[in-house]
Amino acid sequence: MNREHYIRVLNNYKEKIKNDGSIDPAEIAINTNLNASDLISLLFSVFAILTDEVARLRKENASLKDRIQVSDKALKEAYENPNKRQNALVKNGLKVKKEKLTVEELQLYIELKYTDNEIMKLNDISRATLWRKKNELEKYIAEQEAKKQTRR
Repeated sequence: MNREHYIRVLNNYKEKIKNDGSIDPAEIAINTNLNASDLISLLFSVFAILTDEVARLRKENASLKDRIQVSDKALKEAYENPNKRQNALVKNGLKVKKEKLTVEELQLYIELKYTDNEIMKLNDISRATLWRKKNELEKYIAEQEAKKQTRR
């Protein structure tokens, strides 16, 4: 008997179970050309395979639940601590595109007497980025002054 025939026979018995609620094992043995002991052996083999598969899936499910808990914890910590936010989002597979701090915005922050720490927190940037932006601001101010000088 080939695979398609077994599938057809099993589907017939599946329908019979739905309709009647029971099946006769002897009838299955006759239709599948198996004696009763071979049929029982086959059923136990299938049961063992399915049991192993269920155990594997349960283990995989538990592993996924653990990963979800770790991800949720990392994201929660990240949102509570903005300095770790981007790292946690990237670690969990999310792409993060931050708004860049422009030199005009930085100039406005400085004019409004914001501290370096406040600027870093508000823009979620590191100290190195802030200093790089301050250097850009100095160049920008120098360019603006040069333009003013050439206009006069």
